[in-house]
Amino acid sequence: MRRLRVVLAAGLVAGLSVLGLVGPVTTATAQMTPTWTANIGPLFAANCTNCHSGAGRAGLRLNTYANAIAGGNSGPALIAGNPAGSLLMQRITGQVPPQMPRGGTPLSAADIAMVAAWIQAGMPE
Repeated sequence: MRRLRVVLAAGLVAGLSVLGLVGPVTTATAQMTPTWTANIGPLFAANCTNCHSGAGRAGLRLNTYANAIAGGNSGPALIAGNPAGSLLMQRITGQVPPQMPRGGTPLSAADIAMVAAWIQAGMPE
């Protein structure tokens, strides 16, 4: 069941990209673009910061915008404009093990798509 959710989430992200639904921000879509403050920060606070705050596992801290952008021991976890190349996306979709959140419930397809849209839009604060 978990593998099916991962496959479905990865397919959703890929489908949104192919359809152009996750793309550059325009005036018409600016209102729908996720931001750190309104969307991503609260999502990470609810799902990631139990491990990725303070010292942060693998050196990655997701408790603030600046910390998330800084990355961790493996380098940048986020690459603005490139969700597929962002290690964080690869981890939350399960493309690169271990799938995150480790030991927790995987993020929903909608949450994964929102993170992808945020990264694609340049990770606005």
